[in-house]
Amino acid sequence: MRPLSIDTVLIATDLTDEELPALRTAMDLSRLAGAQLHVVHACGDGDADLTQQLDAYLRRADPDSVVLPGTTIRAGQADQVIANVAESVEADVIVLGPHRSDRSRSPGSTAYRVAADAERPCLVLPTALQLPLGRILIPVDGSGAARGALAVGLTWGSALRRPTSAHATEPTGIVVMHVEAPASDVSGGGEASEKLMNDALAAAGTRVTAAAGVRIECSTARATDAATAIVERAAQGFDLIILGTRAHGSHADGLGSVAAAVVEHAGCPVLLVPPRVWLHEQDS
Repeated sequence: MRPLSIDTVLIATDLTDEELPALRTAMDLSRLAGAQLHVVHACGDGDADLTQQLDAYLRRADPDSVVLPGTTIRAGQADQVIANVAESVEADVIVLGPHRSDRSRSPGSTAYRVAADAERPCLVLPTALQLPLGRILIPVDGSGAARGALAVGLTWGSALRRPTSAHATEPTGIVVMHVEAPASDVSGGGEASEKLMNDALAAAGTRVTAAAGVRIECSTARATDAATAIVERAAQGFDLIILGTRAHGSHADGLGSVAAAVVEHAGCPVLLVPPRVWLHEQDS
């Protein structure tokens, strides 16, 4: 894995019509980033050879494609198959279709289970991702996980930004957001939030410089529920939320409580960045 690059994209699909927008997004993402694309499908032990069915499915997603991506069909539990293939192809991001809530289980979908345990960034797509990226929301809280998300966000913003030209409407924008408790009003919390966000940008170091052509701004929200504040802000015209996982306490399924709630309720794609990315930055 090269967590601060987009060289290999892995898309997991179940061959349903509902997953086609996610597959098309992965194809567009790989083309724009110049990355290799790999498709994985988990099947049951008794399933017949699905190679032709998968090839036909890929043709449906992109009839004009000259070269089909690399494919893997493997029997087993879907989340485990996806994790194993992601490791073998050294995926920089795992693209997953929409989270499907199933209240009879926890977590309720393959996307949730993969994202909960992944050591690689996971892009969860309730809708297709708009490319090139126009506006990216990156919540930070001072944790290493949030700083890892910011580093990845600067990489994605730079690699997938709008082309710069005299006719371009606006450059790609990144909003670094901090949610503070309303009670912080009495202690100058706004200044503390600004410092926290600037410190996070400083920790990203050369990634800020690398994000040339991307507009970066800081924003503070006051709310008792961070996830709700993030979802509401994202609804104001953002293409993508980039969020560190496991940053706000342990959740039953391995995601941080805020990350879990954002994935559940966000109307736009969410890129979940695990702690391993920040540890990789620290070691490099």
